[in-house]
Amino acid sequence: MGDLRFSILNRGVFTSLVVGTALIAINHWSVVSTGGLPPTWQMTLTYLVPFLVSVTSSHMTSHEHANAAGANTVGASTGSDA
Repeated sequence: MGDLRFSILNRGVFTSLVVGTALIAINHWSVVSTGGLPPTWQMTLTYLVPFLVSVTSSHMTSHEHANAAGANTVGASTGSDA
């Protein structure tokens, strides 16, 4: 379980860095190209939102797969041929 959480967090960080950096370049190019930085709160949100979306969707997907696997093993253990 710990490895899964670590994997989800790693995926979130990677996604945040890639998507956040692309969004900073797209949305704030005029400021960045002159050597400036966008306001801190905007940069924080630009990286935080992709991280939260990635972690939340990965977490939900892992729970769906775990529930589906549990449902398949319960059905298989009944021994019914139906």
